[in-house]
Amino acid sequence: MPATVSPEQRRAAKRQMIEQIKQGASVRQARHYSEVRMHRATVYRLLKRVRTQGEAAYTDGRHGHPIKLCGEVRAFLIEMCQGSPSVSSPVVQHACVGYLAYLFSNEPLISDESPGSENQRQDLYDFTSS
Repeated sequence: MPATVSPEQRRAAKRQMIEQIKQGASVRQARHYSEVRMHRATVYRLLKRVRTQGEAAYTDGRHGHPIKLCGEVRAFLIEMCQGSPSVSSPVVQHACVGYLAYLFSNEPLISDESPGSENQRQDLYDFTSS
């Protein structure tokens, strides 16, 4: 199997694996002869999805979707990455988690009563120092 597997090849390999299981092969045998490596539990989850969803179960439904974030979070992420393209992934992840926590809480990001809140507010959006 090539190092990079196209979505069509992946779907075909999953179909073949499920067909082998339906014809009486064990999950172990189907996994062994499959071109796509999958954990045993993943095969059982796929089998369950095929029984409930039919053909739709073979599509991952997650690869190639550029928009997983919506609204304010997406705008924040785009602004942050375009504003500071050299920021590392862990810093971006930390900032996004913090921003999500802020969005889902009813509390202000920084309390106005805290001393030095203006400096803290500026530091919060300065991702070049980390």
